[in-house]
Amino acid sequence: MNARLILVIAACLVVGLMLGQFSTGHQIVVPQPAIGRYHMSVAGPNGTVNVCNTSTGECWIYQGDMQWRSLGSPALQAKAAK
Repeated sequence: MNARLILVIAACLVVGLMLGQFSTGHQIVVPQPAIGRYHMSVAGPNGTVNVCNTSTGECWIYQGDMQWRSLGSPALQAKAAK
């Protein structure tokens, strides 16, 4: 083989490797699930249930006494106290 043919093949390989990285270097984007409006947590030995509305910031608590109690909006109360 002459030097010119080797140089052309080497140049093609380099260009192919450079272009190949652009097409194979893309990351797959996995869509994240939407965050719900209401968040609930259960804690404690008596099964205390906390529910918060992420849209308004209002929270409710249920402690097993068969009644839901509103805690209002703790975020707004903290801002008002400052």
